[in-house]
Amino acid sequence: MAEGARRRREVFASRREAFDTYSSKPPYDAVAPEALWAYVEHGFEDLPDGTVRLKCRRENEARVFEQGATHNAYAWLAEVRCPVGLAFGAEGQGPLAQANAAALAARLPMARLDAMTASPTSARSSSRPGWRRPPPPSSPRCPPRTRPGSEFTVQPRPGSP
Repeated sequence: MAEGARRRREVFASRREAFDTYSSKPPYDAVAPEALWAYVEHGFEDLPDGTVRLKCRRENEARVFEQGATHNAYAWLAEVRCPVGLAFGAEGQGPLAQANAAALAARLPMARLDAMTASPTSARSSSRPGWRRPPPPSSPRCPPRTRPGSEFTVQPRPGSP
């Protein structure tokens, strides 16, 4: 996947060209047009010459793929104290499919799992019994946390409640 990211085209003449290119081939040809437009609108930046470029540069994406398995973040999922929403394509397969999303949700203390239907505006929540739901929005934000045996401390952003 890293090599594919390095070959990815970064610059397009316009957002329309980017949309047309992405919507004409997998996997984006199966994405709802509204969702793809949102990706093109927010995932590209305007350049001085009038073209648009992917905000996530291909080398950065390639490095994410290369280093994706070198962390132990999954070992800390049970320590997450914030509500977490996980979404998956109801018709999807692969790493973002229901089975993987459900496995992650089962390890998070306050997880919600949503299946996204064909329309990006009509998510339906899973109704599996026993699944943990996040607290209501009025609940306090996540407290600062320190990992046991680590120097790493999570602090709220300055100015955040």
